[in-house]
Amino acid sequence: MRRLLIVDDDLSVLEIFKDTLEPYSENLEVLTASNVDEAIRIISHKKVDMVLTDLKMPVMDGFDFLSYVNRFFPKTPLFVMSGYDNPEYIMKLKEISPIMFLKKPFKINKFINYLRARFKLPVNKSLQNKVWGLSLSSFMEVIRLEEKTCTIKAEFKSETGYLYFNKGDLVAAEAGPFKNVDAAVYMLNWGKPFLEIQIHKVQKKTREMDVPFEKLMIQAEQVKSQVKRIKEQKEDAEKLNFNNAVNAA
Repeated sequence: MRRLLIVDDDLSVLEIFKDTLEPYSENLEVLTASNVDEAIRIISHKKVDMVLTDLKMPVMDGFDFLSYVNRFFPKTPLFVMSGYDNPEYIMKLKEISPIMFLKKPFKINKFINYLRARFKLPVNKSLQNKVWGLSLSSFMEVIRLEEKTCTIKAEFKSETGYLYFNKGDLVAAEAGPFKNVDAAVYMLNWGKPFLEIQIHKVQKKTREMDVPFEKLMIQAEQVKSQVKRIKEQKEDAEKLNFNNAVNAA
């Protein structure tokens, strides 16, 4: 049994990797840590065959963890996933150790292929055409420009949604209780979900919505701003209630 340790302060990222690698559970144990302290505890008590870590984390960052692993476990292969690939970062990584870099967004099967080759894992075709680390709006723009006919399955935390495209046009959408425009706007506020592309030669869904891409983006941004404003108002109200309680004590 091989062990892969994944370190990221975003719990949804850890959940995505665990779910995606579940088909290999007979041969691969996936360990996760949401911070560097937890990762150090794990690697100090269990033999780890490979590490995949983010760089930007609170308190101790990924560089601290990479330095620790390189010092005490120098034979452990190291992977870094990050949206930052500036020369300063790359040079700093090279100073620590030979480290393989995955720039977000990346197709998760690219990393899976490396795992399979190194650990001799079986092929799993269900992992093809899956992408993580790209905003849904950016991915929809690619589909639109390439005029693809496909279905996009998006997973974010415990939620799942579907976007249906015909020659680049979004013709329908579903996400929980929401349909079409409401569903698309709702999903566009998920940030960076786990995406699966199902390519079709012919349209699989009849047109149920006809909203220009630019208008959809504007609606999504308006909803995002409104949610942020409501959250700030709630935080201000809670702070005011706390101050009133302190003054009344």
